[in-house]
Amino acid sequence: MSQFSLGVILKEEGRIEEAKRFYILAAEQGCAKAQNSVGDIFMKEENFEEAKCFYTLAAQQGHAMAQFNLGVMLEEEGDVEEAKRFYALAAEQGKVNAQFNLGVISEKEGNLEEAKRFYKLAAEQGHAEAQYNLGSIFFEEEDSFEEAKRFFKYAADQGCAEAQYNLGVILKNEGNFEEAKRLYTLAAEQGDVDAQYNLGFTLREEGNIEEAKRFYTLAAQQGHAKAQFNLGILLDKEGNIEEAKRFYALAAEQGKVNAQFNLGVIAEKEGNLEEAKRFYKLASEQGDVDAQFSLGLILEKDGNVVEAKKFYKMAADKNHITAQFNLGCLLYKENNINQAVVCWELAANQGDDTAIHNLNLIRNESINLIHNERIIEKHLAIEKSGEKLYQKINEIAEKIRTDINTSEADKEAIIKILEARNLYCENASNYQRSRDIILKVAKIKNISPDIKELNNNLLKHIKDS
Repeated sequence: MSQFSLGVILKEEGRIEEAKRFYILAAEQGCAKAQNSVGDIFMKEENFEEAKCFYTLAAQQGHAMAQFNLGVMLEEEGDVEEAKRFYALAAEQGKVNAQFNLGVISEKEGNLEEAKRFYKLAAEQGHAEAQYNLGSIFFEEEDSFEEAKRFFKYAADQGCAEAQYNLGVILKNEGNFEEAKRLYTLAAEQGDVDAQYNLGFTLREEGNIEEAKRFYTLAAQQGHAKAQFNLGILLDKEGNIEEAKRFYALAAEQGKVNAQFNLGVIAEKEGNLEEAKRFYKLASEQGDVDAQFSLGLILEKDGNVVEAKKFYKMAADKNHITAQFNLGCLLYKENNINQAVVCWELAANQGDDTAIHNLNLIRNESINLIHNERIIEKHLAIEKSGEKLYQKINEIAEKIRTDINTSEADKEAIIKILEARNLYCENASNYQRSRDIILKVAKIKNISPDIKELNNNLLKHIKDS
């Protein structure tokens, strides 16, 4: 029995020191297999210099595994050129991991044609990562979509989570939702965070909220910002505000603008205006138009008109209709009539009834407004008092439109309230017609207290006007 063979038997029996002694005896006689095996033992012992020495001896004799092992050591040391040389020697002998590693290095160096060549060699031997990487390169090329799918499928069939996820994305885009979901599930079960998120999203679309939450949670726990935000939304809708806030906060810390805005909304509802301003400002700095408007609104209430105008203008420049109207009101109070008109015209062009009404008042009574500042203040006070009421009407109308549980009485009432408001906004001379409609609403049976209060407030407003 040869010294190398005896070393193999001893190693299999766990007698490593004895195995090493026989391997060394064989290695000293030039046995390449023994040299490589000694190198392996020294590697496990973290004696890297001795390992490298024996790998080199075996590699110089053409031992493919030693060439690969030496290449790995050289690459880790930063000697990439020498690593490539030994990888190439091993790759020429069909060493699949060497082919794969050469593909990785070539891709890092931007040499995609070489990367594809080496990945393909490894892929043809069934190397799953090579198949996935090759698919990824093809995916980025304009005319290689089918090739990308083919190699993703090869890797996916071998359990490569990244390939399962990417193939799932492609199939979903092609309308093959069931197969996409199956692949997302396979990848998600292996911990692929993007697959967990996409599977959660798919399940939510299907109405399977509990399962959606489960997969969003898995992805959120791995720091996936979109999953954290979407999980926050589901918890928010369930009324679990504290947990919703926790996940919104995690997403917000990663710069997720919608999470920052939602935290602002919650803080404002809770009366914590300083926190609301902080989160609205974070979202505003990322260009969120609703946050800019909401921050402007709080600042206006605080009496900080200069800052309020700044944030209203940010939102107004993005065609936020109420920001345009509010900015016009602030400018109007400063007697900057021309700029106020510009803002109101922008809002009016988007259908804002109150802005249209204000513009009509200015045009119809321009002479009186110029000569009597009291009239200006009176109209402004009246319209500002009605602004929130008109917004409230719009909000309740939208809620009723989308809420399937709304009573028929409330639906009938809000339609008439909108009719009365629109008639009055169109022309103040329609006062009597608007009043008659409002009085009819008051006679509708079984309307909710909110609708009744809204109707009474509208009647009071048009009387004051």
